[in-house]
Amino acid sequence: SELGIDAQVVAVSVGVLEPPKDPMSVARAAISVAESGVPIVVMFVGDGRLRRELEAVADRSDGVVRVLGQRSDVRRVLVAADIFVLSSRHEGLPYALLEAMSAGLPSVVSGYPGAAEVVGAGGILVTPGDVEGFARALGGLATDQGERAELGERARERVESCFSLERMIERTEQVYADVLRVPRQPTR
Repeated sequence: SELGIDAQVVAVSVGVLEPPKDPMSVARAAISVAESGVPIVVMFVGDGRLRRELEAVADRSDGVVRVLGQRSDVRRVLVAADIFVLSSRHEGLPYALLEAMSAGLPSVVSGYPGAAEVVGAGGILVTPGDVEGFARALGGLATDQGERAELGERARERVESCFSLERMIERTEQVYADVLRVPRQPTR
């Protein structure tokens, strides 16, 4: 209620509003989904150079696109959402995605190199910049609560099994152990 959302399905994107993160593709996709009759809202949490342009799109979107700006309560926003969306053209290991997955949100993620390894079976990959692909994925999840629940549970399980603090420490220690066991090559 604080966010002014009624019965719509809520997608959320968390990150800087900069060109490499490509928030405009998601905004356009959400508007397309809403124009097809599916009640959806996409909220953007973050700030950056594209904020004004995104706010201009939001102003013309009949409430479909909302720019929340920088927030210190991202976890609360994730709990209010039904879908997480990440449209970056390139990433490393995005913490926002891991947070969303740990909250049990299904994810619609651009297929940057390494995305499939992070998302696993907990989300849908879309070609970076593919507005129609994002629209299909968002529209499909918005209209299928069972699919959202199934992908969300898989996402939560994936974070617990692959990206928990314990697992990350274990894997980091293994890398160091492997490197320290390799005999050094003589230098010339």
